[in-house]
Amino acid sequence: MSLGLFGESLSFDHHSHDWEAFKVRLTQFCVTNGVTDENDKNQLRRRAFLITAFTEDTMRVASSLVAPDSLDAVPYECLVSFFDAHFVIKRSVFTERCNFYRAEQRPGEDVAEWAARVRILARY
Repeated sequence: MSLGLFGESLSFDHHSHDWEAFKVRLTQFCVTNGVTDENDKNQLRRRAFLITAFTEDTMRVASSLVAPDSLDAVPYECLVSFFDAHFVIKRSVFTERCNFYRAEQRPGEDVAEWAARVRILARY
């Protein structure tokens, strides 16, 4: 039986992708494909989408984070918590504040691009 999924297949490589951006893409992938709390009460489909998106290297890291359990035995929310703790960069408030105050418009950067970059720096 074909699932007939919408959207591009997901892929997450912890070396080259941002975990937080991937979580947003995964959530939207689930929304697009009709995966809701109602029809995925145990979050098995979400966990399957998450695990199948991992590259082999990321799969090894993920497996080591949940050891001695296996990835398919850990609930989806727990997996996300483990990965949040491991893949999200811990930021220094002092460093981020310094980066914000040192932000200057780069050569060739228009005002809208510079303003967007400053807004991102202001988040931290």
